[in-house]
Amino acid sequence: MDYDGNVRVYSRKNMSENWYVSWQVISDTCIIHGVCGANSTCSYDPKKGKKCSCLPGYKVKNHSDFSSGCEPMFDFTCNRSESTFLKLNGFELYGYDKYFVQNSTYKNCESLCLQDCNCMGFQYKYEEGQNIFKCYTKLQLLNGRHSPSFVGTHRILVYEYMENGSLAENLSSKTNTLDWSKRYDIALGTARVLAYLHEECMEWILHCDIKPQNILLDSNFQPKLADFGLSKLKSRNNLNNNSEFSMIRGTRGYMAPEWISNLPITSKVDVYSYGVVYIDTSKFPFLFIFVFISL
Repeated sequence: MDYDGNVRVYSRKNMSENWYVSWQVISDTCIIHGVCGANSTCSYDPKKGKKCSCLPGYKVKNHSDFSSGCEPMFDFTCNRSESTFLKLNGFELYGYDKYFVQNSTYKNCESLCLQDCNCMGFQYKYEEGQNIFKCYTKLQLLNGRHSPSFVGTHRILVYEYMENGSLAENLSSKTNTLDWSKRYDIALGTARVLAYLHEECMEWILHCDIKPQNILLDSNFQPKLADFGLSKLKSRNNLNNNSEFSMIRGTRGYMAPEWISNLPITSKVDVYSYGVVYIDTSKFPFLFIFVFISL
């Protein structure tokens, strides 16, 4: 057992080499209680390990031992008119709660901390599964942890990198990279994706925007369906109810007639769009031309 409470195995290949950590019970050492001390934050990188740093307004107590934590560079006062709060996004403090209030507003949580002279700060957290905000007032700012996995105020859409871009880019390319074999594999792979969404899921998933721009190709030209922004989860027991759709969905040229004819919206709308994509894929295939010349 190491100094921080984590169990590690140290190894080396021969006597001349230094010892290195070959295994440890807790890989993310930031979750170890008190590893960075009070008034600090811990961030973890799988390649570099943990990094301790002081919260704004605090300084390191002991540079040789960060577990001693950080000390304030200001004087505490119970005169709350002289106090203010600093907001830290994507940050969590574990333990040392004095009060815990469910379904609280931010102002109420702030007021609860201001009324208590021993309150060092508070954590205001949204519980997604319960759809409520929770308030935690803190007697100590300990076990602070910052992680990119925490939900912040800004969000970005991230896709897996697809080396060969979209089907639309390849169809319009002058290099003619798509021969008949690749086009067949793309058509078959896309059909399998739709079959999974329409038949193998517990509820039907209608993509509603099948087009070459939304079919991405990996390094082996295997297709993956992207952009589910217009998709709809539809109950199998209520397939004829169009009231679930507040507007027409899709891209002109690939939309099924059901959208404008007030007909039931089923998986057939995706199949229709797939058929148009299939026709596009069949245009201008790469041809090998052999010319015989007699000498």
